Formats: sequence, C-alpha cells, structure tokens
Amino acid sequence: ESQACEDKNCSHQELERLGNTILAEQSRATQLETELEKTVTKHKTVVELSDRHKDELEQVKEELNGVRLELGSVQEQLNEVKMAKMELMVTKDESIDAMEIALGKARAAETK
Repeated sequence: ESQACEDKNCSHQELERLGNTILAEQSRATQLETELEKTVTKHKTVVELSDRHKDELEQVKEELNGVRLELGSVQEQLNEVKMAKMELMVTKDESIDAMEIALGKARAAETK
C-alpha cells in the first residue's frame, strides 16, 4: 500500500513537473511570438522606407538630369558670350589701331 502511494506521489510529482515545463515553454513561445511580430513590423518599416527612398532617389536623379541639360545650355550660351566678347575686343583693338593711323595721318597732313 505504501508503495502504491509512493508511485502515485511520484506520478503526481512527474505530472506537476511536466505541467510546469509546458507552462514555461508556452511562455517562451509567447515571448518568441512577440519578438517575431516586432521583427516583422521593423522589417515592414524598413521595406517601406527603402521603397520611399528609391522613389525619392529616382525623383532626384530626374531633377539632376534636368539640371545637367540646363547647365549644358548655359555653358553653350556662356561660350557664345565669350566668343562675342573676344570678337568685340578684336574689333576694339582694330578700331584703336585705325584711329591711331588716322591721327598719325592727320598730324602728318597738318605739318605739311
């Protein structure tokens, strides 16, 4: 009879231990599930930010291409202005030379 009680006691203790183990594992599973949900949420946020940044980057690239085209046009205009300035400087130098020649001739004519 005492052996039967001892066996019942051992079985009861074993069941209680298994029950505690199950509760601990369920608690751990709940914690892991919570961590997984947090990780999934973070991942979704990262993906959304990445997509938004890709869109913004594409927009910036398009704007940069537009600026490059404008810069090319401005550079052409600047080159044209530089050429016109150089032509004016040559014309000015030629005019000065012509005036000096004319003055020289006028002085020579006066002295005659």
